[in-house]
Amino acid sequence: MTVLYNTITSSIDVFDADVLSEEDTLRAPGNEELLAYLTDRGYVYSSEQDERDLIHQLYTGYNQFKREHRPLIFYIVLTYRCDLACDYCFQNSAKALDGSIDTSHLPALFNAMDEICERFPDTRSRPVVALFGGEPLLRQHVGLVEEIFREVAERGWVNGPIISNGVSLDAHLPTFERYRPSGIQVTIDGPEEVHNQRRHTASYAGTFSSIVENVNSAIEAGIKMGIRTNLDDRNIHCLPELVDLAERHGWIDSQSVELSLAPVHERA
Repeated sequence: MTVLYNTITSSIDVFDADVLSEEDTLRAPGNEELLAYLTDRGYVYSSEQDERDLIHQLYTGYNQFKREHRPLIFYIVLTYRCDLACDYCFQNSAKALDGSIDTSHLPALFNAMDEICERFPDTRSRPVVALFGGEPLLRQHVGLVEEIFREVAERGWVNGPIISNGVSLDAHLPTFERYRPSGIQVTIDGPEEVHNQRRHTASYAGTFSSIVENVNSAIEAGIKMGIRTNLDDRNIHCLPELVDLAERHGWIDSQSVELSLAPVHERA
C-alpha cells in the first residue's frame, strides 16, 4: 500500500501499489485514466514551469493572507531577572542585566507600537501584546502587568500569551480574571523530586508544589494554561509519571490545558 500526500494541493490518496515508481510505466498505453487522475490531483504536471507557477501563486496568496489577517505580535520583555536558577536556562548570561521596565516607560512603549502598526495598514487583525522575560510575573510586577493589560484592553488589542515559571502566578490572578490573557505557559519538568532538582530558586528551594497549585487555581479561574516539559536525558524517563500527574489533576481532559514537550539544547 502506498500513501501519496501532495503538500502543494493537500491531496491525499491511497493506492495498492507504488504507481509512481516508474514514470515510463505511468505514461504507458492503458494508463491514461490513472495519469489524468494524478494530474487532476496535482501529482503530475505537464511541465516543471506549470508546477513552479502554482507554487508562486500559492506563495503570493499566503503572503497576502499574512498581511491582512496575521496579527502584529509585540513581545514585551519586562525584565531579564528571574526568581529561579535553572541550570539549563538559556538566559543565564542575560540575568546580569538587572532592572525592570516600570510604568513610566509605558507611554513610550505603546507609542512605538502605534508607529509600527501605522507601517502595516493592511493588517486587519487586532495587535497582540505578549509578556516575556526573564520572569515577567515577578511579585513586584503586579502593578506593572495590570497597567499593561489595562492599556491593551482600552485600545481594543489582545492580551496575548505569557511565558512564566508560574511561581508567582497567584499574585497576578486578580489581574488575569479581569483582563484575560490568551494563555499562560509554565514549565513542569517531572514529578516533584525531579522537577525540584532542575527548577529551583538560587537557594535550591523547590518550586513544584507552588507551581502545581497556581496552575490549578488559574484553571479554576477560567484561564487557559500551557504546561511544558523541557526534556533531556536526565528526565525523559519520567514521562510516564508526568502522564500520571496530568491525569490526577484532570489536565489531560481539560479544554483549558495544553500539554507539550520541548528538547533542552546544549548551549556554549
